[in-house]
Amino acid sequence: MDLCVQMHSASLSMNEQQVLLEMQYLLKDFLWDGKSRGYMSWAQVTTSKNIGGLDMPDLFARREAIEIMWLKQYLAPAECRPAWAYIADAIFFKNIPAKPMYEDLAVSSWVLQSWNEKCYGDSTIPSFLSSMMKVGRKYNVG
Repeated sequence: MDLCVQMHSASLSMNEQQVLLEMQYLLKDFLWDGKSRGYMSWAQVTTSKNIGGLDMPDLFARREAIEIMWLKQYLAPAECRPAWAYIADAIFFKNIPAKPMYEDLAVSSWVLQSWNEKCYGDSTIPSFLSSMMKVGRKYNVG
């Protein structure tokens, strides 16, 4: 219970990446009994027991899976789309550069468009939407 309170408090003051790193550190510390190194690599620790791993959770892969599910909901057809997706559209629209670079062919389909939203000082895109878009670009979705 105390660990849950600590992680919640940490999540309020740190970004998601820092929280995941801290949680992974705690898992390693528990598994390796406070030693700086274990007997196997962390990649092997997170693999399935069927192939010789310990089946420990890969927090970064799980986070990415959650972001992919958000992207799936965001890209769903209009009748299945959640309300937050329309709010995200408005946020993205607000953060389109004043003069996006595009080719004439790209006007016919949003899939062909190559412009990116503003990602600097005056951007108002929340971190969870930004990370959802990054994972979409990573897997060439959306």
